[in-house]
Amino acid sequence: MIEHVEAVIAPPTFEEVYSQKLEIVQAGVADLAELVRAEASQHGPYIDASTEAYLSILEGGGKRTRGVLAVAGYELWGGDANDGVIGLAAAAIEGIQTYALVFDDAADRSDTRRGQPAAHIRMTAYLQDLASPEDAVHLGQHIAMNEALTNQHRVQRLLARLPASADRRLLAIDVLNDLMVLTGIGQQLDMFSTVRSDTTTEDARKIAQLKTAYYSVLMPLQIGAALAGAPAHELPSLEEYAVPAGYAFQMRDDILGTFGVEGEMGKSNKTDLMEGKRTVLYLTAYEAATESQRHVLQTALGNTALSDEHLAECQEIMRVTGVYDSMVVYAESYAQQAANNIGYLADERPMKHIQFLQQMALYGARRSK
Repeated sequence: MIEHVEAVIAPPTFEEVYSQKLEIVQAGVADLAELVRAEASQHGPYIDASTEAYLSILEGGGKRTRGVLAVAGYELWGGDANDGVIGLAAAAIEGIQTYALVFDDAADRSDTRRGQPAAHIRMTAYLQDLASPEDAVHLGQHIAMNEALTNQHRVQRLLARLPASADRRLLAIDVLNDLMVLTGIGQQLDMFSTVRSDTTTEDARKIAQLKTAYYSVLMPLQIGAALAGAPAHELPSLEEYAVPAGYAFQMRDDILGTFGVEGEMGKSNKTDLMEGKRTVLYLTAYEAATESQRHVLQTALGNTALSDEHLAECQEIMRVTGVYDSMVVYAESYAQQAANNIGYLADERPMKHIQFLQQMALYGARRSK
């Protein structure tokens, strides 16, 4: 007699679950792009051109971690990710991220974004082809930024009209605006830090909390949870996960900003130093360095003509002082802390959703791009 043995189905991997959530986000982004193009087409070819500059960034790919986290927050509180609500909300969050990237690229004088022309560069080229005005660069920047601002209002409108109850929509919009205010303050502090010689590691951590933990982790999670019906008084508890997860992500970002493989990151590994960013990595290395090593680091910071050899010297200092290894350990430690902290929901929420967020924090600390 042949005994029947039932096949054991392995649970989906983190990559598979991430991919499933990403599909929902991508579908929402496609719907948002269609809406934006349809509105722009009513206003003639010039608006079409500025719209395409913005959409080139929105549709240009990326990990879309914020959109994925919005889906995760929605599902964590019992939302059905296929009901049409969170896909559009996640797309709105990605639209806000695009708005921020357009402004960042113009402010940082970055010519590219993910290996493609930045939005202001596209507009500059369009203006030069159109009439070759003397101020094409200046005008291109401002048209790209105005287009991004226009679409920031479009996505706010999209959130306000989601097919969800009014109280859930209002709570999600409140979350968005409260945390975007803090993000804006973080961005200003970050810009000030490039000209402040007295910036400390604590200053850098505060910037990471405002710009990364709140904006990239807490905001999408809380918006997703709010739209699924989480009461307002329960949303602040997600900060216990978001802050260490954000620190882990930012520390890894700092490491990749100096040690990453350029072709994988979509930007040069000289960028952080050339832009004068006083990251936790840089500041910790500076504190640990000898006088001669400090001179090497100091002359690299803000040096727009930074050579490969000078970068290599900075990298070596960060290694020999032990700072590189300690940052890797710190990032992992913060990720583990985030994973432990989200466990408080284990008795209330499906474990598979909690485990995804735990794996997401670890992914942020270990990613290679």
